[in-house]
Amino acid sequence: MVKKAAAMLIAPPTFAEIGVTDMAVCANVRVIDAKSGETIERVRRYDVDAGQVSRFEVKDGNLVREGDSYKLIDEAREIRVEWIDPPADEPASDEEQG
Repeated sequence: MVKKAAAMLIAPPTFAEIGVTDMAVCANVRVIDAKSGETIERVRRYDVDAGQVSRFEVKDGNLVREGDSYKLIDEAREIRVEWIDPPADEPASDEEQG
């Protein structure tokens, strides 16, 4: 029996922005308030190093409009980012792909 070493986890990006960063990445990260541990919802852009979050304002479950666009809330806060589903650090072999 051959033992395989555990795969190294790839760290999530410290910066992401919808429309700039690949949507597959944006949809697969969770932004968390580092102090409270609560998930920050509706994030449009984040920068861990600068401690900045830009998120859409929501009222009664709906995005709030401001003129012809959605209202944003820009905040300075300590955050961390986690993968929802961590990507593999190596591509699947032909056997695993089927």
